[in-house]
Amino acid sequence: MLRTRICDLFGIEYPIILAGMGGVSMAPLVAAVSNAGGLGVMGAANLSPDDLRTEIRKTKALTTKPFAVDLPTVAEDRDADLQVGLLDVGHQTLIEA
Repeated sequence: MLRTRICDLFGIEYPIILAGMGGVSMAPLVAAVSNAGGLGVMGAANLSPDDLRTEIRKTKALTTKPFAVDLPTVAEDRDADLQVGLLDVGHQTLIEA
């Protein structure tokens, strides 16, 4: 089995990270990658703060493994709202692109 520092950093089995594709990388795919031992990454580009909270809750219902949320950094005001959405559901892993 291939194990790297990325595995240790994110608490995953394999150094495989799902691209956070807005509108595609949602709860079912994120959870599937995480359950398979990689890091599922949710694409939050198209999501409102309420939709983000909903998707995170769905993902948490599908997996107990680590997963991340990819936030675009183009709209700072919107990002702040999305980050509050992350904190509201207790999510800790954030990837900004």
